[in-house]
Amino acid sequence: MPLGNNFCSKAFFWATPDGEYVYAFGETGTFTKGFSNAIVPFRINMGLDAEITGCSTQGGNAYACALQVTLGAPLPVNTVFSVGIGGGGFANPSGGDSPQVTAIHGCQVPPIPSPYLAAGNGSYTRYDVNIGPGGCTAGAVVTFREAVTGVAGATITQPVTVPELGVSTATFVLPPAPRHRIEGHPARPGAQPALMRPTRSGGEQGIHP
Repeated sequence: MPLGNNFCSKAFFWATPDGEYVYAFGETGTFTKGFSNAIVPFRINMGLDAEITGCSTQGGNAYACALQVTLGAPLPVNTVFSVGIGGGGFANPSGGDSPQVTAIHGCQVPPIPSPYLAAGNGSYTRYDVNIGPGGCTAGAVVTFREAVTGVAGATITQPVTVPELGVSTATFVLPPAPRHRIEGHPARPGAQPALMRPTRSGGEQGIHP
């Protein structure tokens, strides 16, 4: 259709489009160079969503994090998308470690992650994901378990880049290591003394405030 044809009208969806189908919009307009009607096909892009649902400490600067990716449109087999990280890195002590797919919904088989990929400075900051046979439907959800390195209190960012869907970036603040109280350790200043109550065996059991 030549440039310069202007169409003005309104169109409505009476149900929520799911992004899996190609729609068409028809319009009748001013006759110009033989073009008086237009049918324009289009696809609804339902977007892309990435979320870090949690990170747990593994000792030192090591964390186990869960990244959940929701695909707003179907992806065919052999589609490759990438996952990066900023504010931290991926742990790869063997040089061949990779994230694990822990849950899927809407994919025929679990997508296949690559090993963590090294950046130019020797840190590991990215991995790729290959969609397996059968592909994934619109609305598919994939959860990855990742080995992450970082400093407690730091904010990590994870951009997920999917062809045709763009980029979605997840953020998360790495938690501190849990603090454990050791029996027999000197009480902290201002702490209340332990209360005592009888146990079933007749002994006494401490209740720490």
